[in-house]
Amino acid sequence: MSADRELALLRELIRAASNGPEVEPLAAAAARMITEATGTDVCLVHVLDDTGRSLTLAGATPPFDRQVGQVRLPLGCGISGWVASRRQPAVISDAKQSDPRYLAIESLPGPDFASVVSIPMETKLGGLVGVLEVHTVNRCEFTWRDVELLLVIGRLIAGHCTRRDCIVSWWPASARMRTSSSK
Repeated sequence: MSADRELALLRELIRAASNGPEVEPLAAAAARMITEATGTDVCLVHVLDDTGRSLTLAGATPPFDRQVGQVRLPLGCGISGWVASRRQPAVISDAKQSDPRYLAIESLPGPDFASVVSIPMETKLGGLVGVLEVHTVNRCEFTWRDVELLLVIGRLIAGHCTRRDCIVSWWPASARMRTSSSK
């Protein structure tokens, strides 16, 4: 992908992130934008739940978008769980099903995907927020530049999630302060 296309993708993602604090619309938009820009077939965005022990599917491209909110993966299970627990990218160029980290998920049926890149979404301040994955049906040799772009996108989404948590935790307190001061 050209540097101009990468910049255009990042601009689109920043615009989507500025549309509001909700994670699901950003995750869905990011998944769509990423597959369009990278030529991958599927993108899944998982976020860490409040317990910090499992990932929940927050956004995906079709046909997996119907499973948003329903798919949960314990940390350490499957490729995404491995990435989350180790906070390291995983790149599998071919035959992902034969990788020992692979876990078939019944609720995510679909064509067999050969290649996958899975990256942690994290910030220095907020820590791990989730995992972003792209899959291809045909074998794909992902480059370090591909992985780096996904890591940057993951940090952008993680920053949005961290900011959202700050807004959510701040809002009730500020609303309480206003209502108590108006009495």
